[in-house]
Formats: sequence, C-alpha cells, structure tokens
Amino acid sequence: MQWGADQPYVADLLRRRGDAHVGDLNEFVDKLRLQYPDRFVPYVAPTFGGVNARLLALFQEPGPKTVPANGGSGMLCIDNDDRTAARHKAFLAEYMIDICDVVSWNAYPWLSPDTGKNRSVEEELAATRALSRFLTMLPNLKVVMLHGHVARNAWRRLEEYTPVDTKYGPAILPGRVHTNRVRAIDSWHLSPRVVNPRFRTPEEIARFTHEIHESFAEAVAVLRGPSGAPWLTWDPDHPWSTPSMLESHEQLSDPWGDPPF
Repeated sequence: MQWGADQPYVADLLRRRGDAHVGDLNEFVDKLRLQYPDRFVPYVAPTFGGVNARLLALFQEPGPKTVPANGGSGMLCIDNDDRTAARHKAFLAEYMIDICDVVSWNAYPWLSPDTGKNRSVEEELAATRALSRFLTMLPNLKVVMLHGHVARNAWRRLEEYTPVDTKYGPAILPGRVHTNRVRAIDSWHLSPRVVNPRFRTPEEIARFTHEIHESFAEAVAVLRGPSGAPWLTWDPDHPWSTPSMLESHEQLSDPWGDPPF
C-alpha cells in the first residue's frame, strides 16, 4: 500500500518536516522556494534518513504526486501515491535497504514552467548549485544511485562545477569535493514506462530490469561490504544467495503493512 493516499498520514509527515534529521534539508527547501517562487520544490519526508543517510537516490525531477495541487503529498517520499514511488519502495525492500539509510533528491529539485523542455544553462547551473549544497548536508554519504540519464548528466556537471559566485558563500563547495568521496552508480529511472511493453521491446525490458537489479546489488555491496556482511550479485532465479541474507530479510517489518509513522 502507498500511504501517500492517506491524508492523516501525509499531514503527520508534513508536521514532522522539521524533525532533527530532516530539518536542515527542509530549511534549504524553504530557501529554494523563496529564491524560485515560480517553481515548486517538495520537502524531504521524515521517513527518510535525512542528514544521516548513506545512500542518495538521485532522480530527474519531482513527480506529479509530490504536488499538493495534483492531490500529492508535497514531499519526496517512497509512499507517494504513484507507481514510480511504489517501485522505488519495492526495490529498497527487496534489497533490504533500510529507508533510514536513504534520502532522495532530484537533478532538478523543482517543477517549473519549463519542465519537460530543454533546460537553460542558467537552470542547469542553479540545479547544480542546489545539488552541491544538498550533498554538503550529508556527511555520512557513501553511495549515490543515478536513476536515469538526467541524473547521470547532473552528476557529470557536478564533477566539473566550481563555484564562482561569492554571494553563495562557503556552503557551496566545488563539485569534486562530493564526487570524489562517494561511489556513484549508474542506474535507470524507476518509472514503469521504462519496462512498459508499449514503449520498450522485450529485449530492452530485460536489459533495463537486469541493470536496475545490478545497480541495487552494487549499492548494497557498498553499504554492507566493509562490515563483513555478504556482498550481493543479482541472480534472477535466486536473488538472495546466502542464508544470512535470508535470515535478516525475515526480521524486517512488513513494508506493505502499517504506516511507518
């Protein structure tokens, strides 16, 4: 179940958007909203790990179900009432990645009048600045999953980014400060369109599905490898290849059960 369709649940998340682990991130969102009043920037849901996250899921731009005017939650949240969020939630559950280890952001953190069109150089620069500032607030980050071409291109721009506008101050760091300290993993967008037979051939669907699984397995390896936990190699017939992984999977709470307040 996607709890983003439940209004009391959404209201509770919004009420807690200032919680310690997400307060700084959402204060930054408020600043972006003031700086770009013609664009909608969603908050980061407190169900994420926030500043404690070790994995950043970088997508293209906010989905329509983040927007309150569309009946959305107003937040980046794996419980949003849309199929991309549901697929993200399912992959995290399948690979036993705790939501407290994750935070989500977008290559373009806003919905703007130019959404879906070619982005200007000015907008690319503004989005790169925002990404650099966001990463500065994630001291425990180990891995970034780049979900789709837009996210991959944003990461490449960040690698080349050197701030020159002093009015942004020391909080905006050169991009390589961030890109050199974490593992970046190329993946695909989790929209169901990526595996929809109306738009993709069977061969493309098989390849994209395999590569998405491989990217999550690699992320697990980065997160758990140094601690001595088993490293995963995705096998479509036997996705969980070790008894210890199976045992820990049984201890997880049901991701489709009660709302994670």
